[in-house]
Amino acid sequence: MRCKNCGIEISDDEIFCNDCKLELKQVTSREELRELKELIEEQKKINDLEDTKELVTLDNLEAKNNSALENEDIKIDEEIDKPIKEEVKVDELFNNNQNIPPKKDNKKLIIIISILAFIIVLLVILLIFFLNPKEEKKDDPNNIDYELILNTYGDDIKSLTENFITENKKVPTFDEIDALLNQTEVYCDIHEIYEDGNIYLSSCKVDGKSIENTYGKKQEVQTFEKLTIYKSTSNAGDEYNVNGGEEVGTVTCKTGSCVHYASYKTYSIIKEDGEFYIYNYETDSLVFGPFELVNDVVLDNDLYAVLYKKDGIQNMYSLTSFKELKNIDGIISNSSNESIMYKYGYIVLKNNDKYNFINLKTGNISYSITCASLKEFIEDKNNNIVYIKANTSNDKFQMYNSNGKLLFDGVELNDFKLYSDKIVISYNNIYKTYDLKLNLKLTGTIIDTYEKVLVILNNNKLQLLNKSDQVLVTFNDNLSNYKYKKDLSGYKTYNDKSGLYLNFVNESLDINSEDYTLMYYYIEETSENGVIKNTVKNDDENLDSNTGDQDNNL
Repeated sequence: MRCKNCGIEISDDEIFCNDCKLELKQVTSREELRELKELIEEQKKINDLEDTKELVTLDNLEAKNNSALENEDIKIDEEIDKPIKEEVKVDELFNNNQNIPPKKDNKKLIIIISILAFIIVLLVILLIFFLNPKEEKKDDPNNIDYELILNTYGDDIKSLTENFITENKKVPTFDEIDALLNQTEVYCDIHEIYEDGNIYLSSCKVDGKSIENTYGKKQEVQTFEKLTIYKSTSNAGDEYNVNGGEEVGTVTCKTGSCVHYASYKTYSIIKEDGEFYIYNYETDSLVFGPFELVNDVVLDNDLYAVLYKKDGIQNMYSLTSFKELKNIDGIISNSSNESIMYKYGYIVLKNNDKYNFINLKTGNISYSITCASLKEFIEDKNNNIVYIKANTSNDKFQMYNSNGKLLFDGVELNDFKLYSDKIVISYNNIYKTYDLKLNLKLTGTIIDTYEKVLVILNNNKLQLLNKSDQVLVTFNDNLSNYKYKKDLSGYKTYNDKSGLYLNFVNESLDINSEDYTLMYYYIEETSENGVIKNTVKNDDENLDSNTGDQDNNL
């Protein structure tokens, strides 16, 4: 019998020789044992082929080998279970048998596996870092870049500020810049604009959400003098001043030198270092300036505009439209500060004999009127300007509508009245009425006027009107051949009736004619009226002259 490991002759009841058994005891793992058993199995087959002396059948050989292997396995397992005191390399296990392959290098394998594991872990970490999205900002599910939005907003403001300073030679207020922006997404509670054109924004919100981002760098700003504006409580009237009264606001001056010029219902004009500025003292904000003041246009303590000079040319700044009306020197006389302001959104500025109506909202000249002077503006019941009355140089009057259209020209004016349904004009004892569309309704001659009654001839018929130009009574007689006797007319008592008596005489008739005299009367208390004919020239027996009370104004 040969050793199944080394092939040397051994006894029939052995499988391995003693040397091989010793080596097998030093095997460090069952895995190596299994590998060794496979090699032994192959070596056994080789030995069986070489052993021609012993003939066995295939069944006997298999049974014998199986029995022997089982017994040997038990023995090997028992030996392996014992503690191994010395580590033996695989190569040394098979050095004595060239038919057994050398043992694998476990340390190299472990190093290679460790390196591969490290590379795999590193690749996983890199994949997680690059493929996973960045951590979302806290409380921001939409991951909005608020810093970018605020920076874009700040860049727009800074660009507008730089352009404003270049064009206007002054630092704008934030309200002036905000009016040029076309956005409502961003709002900041703190917005500072500096002399060098830089800005600082903080305490901002984007679409109503507060953000911590800021824009620009905050600069130290010098604190200047503050003026407190008061509304006077004295008997002098509602004058606005800095001397005391009811406090209505403050003005923080632009420079260190701050002199109060004048204050009105909302605005103050302040002189600083020889130049003028307009402030809104209710919001403590600069409105306009610097400028060289020519005149302030005020009505009822409201400041509507200022006339100012720039580079020697007169301009106007409107506090209705907040616009500079430039190069209007040609429509304003430098030698005259006369201006008329009224509540219809116009300022009327005179240049020599021309009055220019300037719309304070648009800054345009709506129309001009050439005359010696503007006397008054006639309003309708809705307080809208309807007509403008002007006097010419030759003491005649002109009438214009509110669009500057000439309506009447070249007649002397005694009176002009506007009613809800008509217009009445009287001049040189001529009496005319028009409807509101300026259609002539009546032309008459004024023959007398009393305290409560106006007497006219309308188409040769006597007509009495009250002071509101309403007709009291119209007499139908044709008085074309009659002459009004003013000295015989007036308030009298006749036949116990007191009233207004008006005498007319037709001198072409015989004195005794029934129609020689006509005496018309009107009793104001009862509105009774009539005519008395056939009065004799010297017949005064029924007339109580002591009650006469005339008020002849013509």
